[in-house]
Amino acid sequence: MKCNVIILNWNGAEMLRTYLPSVVKSLVESRDVELIVADNGSTDESLAVLSKEFPSVKTIVLDQNYGFAEGYNRAIEQVDSEYVVLLNSDVEMAYSPTRLYGCAPGGGSRAAEDPQLARQSVF
Repeated sequence: MKCNVIILNWNGAEMLRTYLPSVVKSLVESRDVELIVADNGSTDESLAVLSKEFPSVKTIVLDQNYGFAEGYNRAIEQVDSEYVVLLNSDVEMAYSPTRLYGCAPGGGSRAAEDPQLARQSVF
């Protein structure tokens, strides 16, 4: 695989249901890209949601909650790809479809073509 997109999850079953469909849809046309959810020791129904509702998404199961940085680092250690894209679990992608440059043949130095926010929250 040339590129892995990794989402770190911890007890985020509802966020997976809310946000993961847009990511799956946006990446379905990207060649050489594999979407992975790294579960950071969840105790909710996250793993059941992933296996039942998102069977096409590869899952890495970590044995405990390693926190944000170490959780991502442990997930990265388990993939073999030229590029890794880290994506927060609360990201909703607007379907373009997004083509990840550098992850597809002929890619340039940009990370994504025409990325768009589906929603923007103001704090």
